[in-house]
Amino acid sequence: MDEERTWDLSILVEDTSIEGLKQANGSTRTELGNELKELREASLEIDAEELLKHIHKVENTLSRLITIAAYTNCRFLSDTTEKGSQTFASISQGNIDEYYSTKRVLYKILGQQVEQRPELLEDPVLSNYKHLLEMSGENQSYTLSQNEEELILEKDSNGISVLSQLQEMWTSSIILDVEIEGNKQKLSLNKARGLLASDDRETRRIVSEAYYGSFARDKLIHTNALRAICSDHVNMTKRRQWPSYMTQSFIDQDVDEQTIMSLLKTVEDSSSSVQDYIQLKAKHFGYKKLLRYDMPAPWNPKRYWEADWTTAKKTVIQAYATFDDEIGKYVSSLFTDRRIDSEDRPGRSIIPGVCWGVPEKKTSFIFLTYNNSLSNAYTLAHELGHGIHNYFIDKGQTFLNIDTSMCIAETGSIFGELLLTEHLLKECETDELKTEVLENVVGRFYGTTFNLTAYALFEMSLYDAIMDGQMLDAEKICEIWIATRERIFGDTIEWPVQYDYEWAKVHMLYMPNFRFYNYSYVFAQLLVFALYEDYKENPSNFSERFKRLLSRGCSMSPREQIAEMGYDITKSDFWTLGIKQAERLLDELKRIS
Repeated sequence: MDEERTWDLSILVEDTSIEGLKQANGSTRTELGNELKELREASLEIDAEELLKHIHKVENTLSRLITIAAYTNCRFLSDTTEKGSQTFASISQGNIDEYYSTKRVLYKILGQQVEQRPELLEDPVLSNYKHLLEMSGENQSYTLSQNEEELILEKDSNGISVLSQLQEMWTSSIILDVEIEGNKQKLSLNKARGLLASDDRETRRIVSEAYYGSFARDKLIHTNALRAICSDHVNMTKRRQWPSYMTQSFIDQDVDEQTIMSLLKTVEDSSSSVQDYIQLKAKHFGYKKLLRYDMPAPWNPKRYWEADWTTAKKTVIQAYATFDDEIGKYVSSLFTDRRIDSEDRPGRSIIPGVCWGVPEKKTSFIFLTYNNSLSNAYTLAHELGHGIHNYFIDKGQTFLNIDTSMCIAETGSIFGELLLTEHLLKECETDELKTEVLENVVGRFYGTTFNLTAYALFEMSLYDAIMDGQMLDAEKICEIWIATRERIFGDTIEWPVQYDYEWAKVHMLYMPNFRFYNYSYVFAQLLVFALYEDYKENPSNFSERFKRLLSRGCSMSPREQIAEMGYDITKSDFWTLGIKQAERLLDELKRIS
């Protein structure tokens, strides 16, 4: 075992035995339950200072709970075969569940306080938690009576939640029979998904027909599950009197309708950009037009970029340090303090990468498996970006203000990818190396931004159809999907018939009570590309403004945070900056292709 490439978890807990962890965890959870009970039983006439004391108590205990979750999860990730590994996983997941459950209870209590005494929002004693109180109050305004909420939970647990689980379990159980190069094979959907990106076109055709054909064959399951979940959401929108079927997602993501509509419209209006990329890829392959199954194909089957761990570490540190000295020093400290586990060894988790922020200890722990590839280097830069984000949040916020909106959560990580891209392009000595770097970034940008915008528009159209009284059978859903994809991709792609059911594979569409999961990723991608364009045009004071943005956590809405950077995200002008940055990279890819 290479000590330099394994993490040192000793700062997290004192007693690392399973019994010691269980005991510490049990007492922490008991303490947390007692604190919530005290707060719940406190009179609504409790003054601001007393409320603040209760909030601080819950924060401190929650922070300890997350530290234990981080330790046990890191132990599990680094060796899933270790004796006690399943116990580690159970403790970690249990604490994460407890964390979110506690937050829901706390926000409800705070929402009730704000509902009864709105003047708390302006009390200087609670100024650090003003935005938290605002969000709690807004959510409370759509909360129904206790009996109604309990009935909704019962309805969901025996209805849409079951349908969601059924759809997922059914898809997970499917085995495809395919014949590739004369060899008959049985493939799970996960294994088949990997072959959809094969460098052999015939393999892609065969596997895509089987893969998407399975969704067409099982259309009754996918259609009924999707219709029920979407119809339920429309009904809940009416019952809770949400202004629109997107309101729930706006509250969850701490954004507003004007911002998201501007974002989605900008992407749709910029569809010529992704079409330009698709046509370039078709030209590169020597095709007049791409078939849909050509889209995930690698630009070049041969990989040119390779670097050992020492070189990759040096490269990534330099990429960050060139941007900002403080950030570079922090990144370097994560290596020297052994906060990163990257060694490929038996028993490790197969997840590509994760960054565990530990606010109580003011640090982060990063997990990835590094095997010298370009994608591994980008994973390293990405997870370090999360660590940087955590570093500045921990410096500037208390525990309940660390949970950023998903729209903001990828800011540090994607920005780190762009810093690495710029650094690598300067180092690349051949066009083959530059092409591999550029296609990695450009392909991911266009794939994320435009595909997920299509799914957001598709989801909106589903709700519109339901509200218009239309029946969402398989044919209608396919019709809506075909019309939506044409809005983004035009006629630049030829779609084999099996792709009419492409919508059925999208897990996020089947997540009950968590709608419009899609646009947060579009927001994140375009936000960072826009900020990077700002950086290239205004480099002198950018890093200080950027670090301030990273430090805000959820103490302000994303709209307010980016306003501090000098931009109005309700205007398409800002989002267009992101498209402009992507097109700079696309133009360079065109030049050397």
